[in-house]
Amino acid sequence: MVRSSSTIKLNIGLIHIGSCPLHLIHNSFKIGIDSTTNWSIEEFLNNLAFWFSRSPSRREDYLKVAKYISNDIGKFIRRFIITRWLDAGPIMERIIKQWTNLNEYFIKFIPIN
Repeated sequence: MVRSSSTIKLNIGLIHIGSCPLHLIHNSFKIGIDSTTNWSIEEFLNNLAFWFSRSPSRREDYLKVAKYISNDIGKFIRRFIITRWLDAGPIMERIIKQWTNLNEYFIKFIPIN
């Protein structure tokens, strides 16, 4: 097989190092989560973030409920980006810390208002 000089020039500097292990970990984690649960975690995280991000009055109501329950209000939920699975952990930790406030807001406050 004869290689032209243009083909050789294009390949200079490119070293095949294999696939990126971080992408394999990301994809494995996502497939594992999707196959072991009956609900979409990324959908839940995004719905929760967008619920508050699209409405200042919802944020204000949530802050009132959180202040009523405890002095520890915490930060609002960040938006989850599906390609950044490593960000899911800190976002879920924030939700767990605020679970009592979120539960009170969605289960008790919203139905009566």
